[in-house]
Amino acid sequence: MKKSLILLLFVALATSLSAQKRVLFQDAKVSAYSSVFIKTTNLMNQYNPLVGGMGAVVFDDRFAIGAFGNGMLGQIEFTGTKLENSGDARLSTSFGYGGLVMEYILWSDKAIHLSVPVQLGLGRVGIDLVETGQELEASRMIILEPRLNLEANLSQQITLAANAGYRLTDVKDIYNLTDKNLSGFNFGLQLKIHMDGDR
Repeated sequence: MKKSLILLLFVALATSLSAQKRVLFQDAKVSAYSSVFIKTTNLMNQYNPLVGGMGAVVFDDRFAIGAFGNGMLGQIEFTGTKLENSGDARLSTSFGYGGLVMEYILWSDKAIHLSVPVQLGLGRVGIDLVETGQELEASRMIILEPRLNLEANLSQQITLAANAGYRLTDVKDIYNLTDKNLSGFNFGLQLKIHMDGDR
């Protein structure tokens, strides 16, 4: 009886191991890419570049999901208000953010094609007194940034994209900058390096 039970368990285990595993993307082609990018942003009528990187997994050369991060090069100066005495002062600000990116790719088999990435990020913005360098105030940032890419396949592994996007920003508990100040259009370039050669 005990031997029969053990034999039955082995048969059941072998059957379960030989069964085909069910997955969400059963027949999908899976690839990946990494990228670097630069984009301009208008803040207080001044333009400063943001630089960053991104990596994503791509399903069927159509849908990608991954992570990104970027930050401002340098700082932007503007006239604001000291919090303790409401006097005017020269202030500077910079920010960075990162998070999740989802991208839908159209006609990826064509040499010139489009993609529509959407970035959802979390970051930080700080405001400093120019005179002393002391941080005056800071806030977390929540970012939603839809973009449109015009992409060119330079080779099987390399894609160059020119893009435009709009950054929607939510900040809290800061006086000298608002959501509207930190939101706006931006334009940039992106270089993608694909991890497979079958494009």
